[in-house]
Amino acid sequence: MKISKLFFFLLTLFFTAGAALQYHLIFSGDVSWLLHVTQKLLNGGVYVNDFFETNPPLILYLYMPSIWLHQLFSLNLRLSFQLYMTLWILLSLLLSNYLLSQNKKISLQLRQVFLFAIVFISLFLPSSEFGQRDYLALLFTLPYLFLLTNKADQIDAPLLPTCLIAILGSIGFFIKPFFLIPPALIGIYLLIRTKHPFKTFRVELITFFTVALLLLISIVLFTPQYFTSLIPLITSVYYATVSFQWSYLLLYGPFGLIFFFCVLSGSFYLTQRKESDLKSLGDILALATLGFLASYLLQRTAWYYHIIPAFSCAILLTIVSLSSLRIHKKSVLALLSAFCLAIPIGVSMRMIQEGRMALSDPLFVQLKNKINQTKPNKTIYFLDVCYTDAYPLIDYTSAQKNVSRFPVLYWLTTAVAETNRLTPKKRQHIKTFLTNAVIQDLQKGQPDLLFVQDPTQQSDCLKNKKFNITRFFEKDTKFRTILKHYRATNHIDHFILYQRLHH
Repeated sequence: MKISKLFFFLLTLFFTAGAALQYHLIFSGDVSWLLHVTQKLLNGGVYVNDFFETNPPLILYLYMPSIWLHQLFSLNLRLSFQLYMTLWILLSLLLSNYLLSQNKKISLQLRQVFLFAIVFISLFLPSSEFGQRDYLALLFTLPYLFLLTNKADQIDAPLLPTCLIAILGSIGFFIKPFFLIPPALIGIYLLIRTKHPFKTFRVELITFFTVALLLLISIVLFTPQYFTSLIPLITSVYYATVSFQWSYLLLYGPFGLIFFFCVLSGSFYLTQRKESDLKSLGDILALATLGFLASYLLQRTAWYYHIIPAFSCAILLTIVSLSSLRIHKKSVLALLSAFCLAIPIGVSMRMIQEGRMALSDPLFVQLKNKINQTKPNKTIYFLDVCYTDAYPLIDYTSAQKNVSRFPVLYWLTTAVAETNRLTPKKRQHIKTFLTNAVIQDLQKGQPDLLFVQDPTQQSDCLKNKKFNITRFFEKDTKFRTILKHYRATNHIDHFILYQRLHH
């Protein structure tokens, strides 16, 4: 059945409202950083020497078209990225609608609810985490989940759209190694359920392993430093630096509420599964929720965007469960629906509010105003271990670029902390590497504005409360020589601002 003009108008209105909302939220610091790293990669930069990024290069490849859009049409970098992401959302929505329409078990009304839900989780739910790696993985894999559902129900799609959806889905799962958990769980389920799995899912399997091979070859050929230099540091230091306690991941604030919603959604589905006509769709969404939830927990990082894929799949799973209810009283169904969907709506509203407030954050405003008071095209550098203040700040100011290879020096907190699993030799190796890297960046970039973390205003993010970042670097004679070319002008919150002396 075809979608009515009225529904299409309402969906377009909802989509437009979401796109407008994203334009007025603060740009994600991580996305801003990755876009600037992508620019460095396109200009011939390499891992470690020019930028220090823990993610494999796939996400940089995916961001490249937005950089080309920015350069070709001289658009603001934020706007070019938002337009680029909007195109991906539209493609994901169109492919999802096509696959849902192929499945006769899915009514027109349910398909319409799904389309509204996809717009909601694409534009409203992520708040200011719009365009993050986890978000992009969800966007790419949603049509793939619907494709697998149709295949499990013995509904075939033409070869061309099948290949396109399989490629996008495979790319989505390979954005992070943790995202291989959902396809592994779904693959085991399909192997058990399908009589001839290798025949039924031949295209999907060939595509999945081909994409994996091509990505591996691309890293070896174009960015070998990721394997040789970065992975050893990531495995020994990264998660020791950013990991949170399990209780925090499961109980704190919105994370506890989202985790509860995911568990509630799965439990709700299990109670309705026998009566459901959509077992394939429900099972695959349940396994995707479980897999993405496992990837969130394994990363042990309490960052909202890490739990978005599990949260989104749980929302779609809840819709499947509600559609299976055999309730004739509309008031009861309405109350149950409101209860189940109040959590995602409430969480998204809270995160949207935080995204709006970030634009008026006193520190952000002070830093932005200070940079804009200087002459345009200034270069900046943040010597900071706690926050990614340079991003997205640089996209809201007249500064030309941040000349650091690091988004923030948070790894330094692990290196100087005595109460961790690192051996003294390993700790010293990291200290030496970070010190040399900072000095090389300062010598090469010669930033006009240098923001140094004020040692008298320590933050809770420091593992070692007595750590003095200025004193740490001033032990090196080269750093002391560099600092002679700067003059401390004033304090801005927890920063001391140094301006370069031009002779």
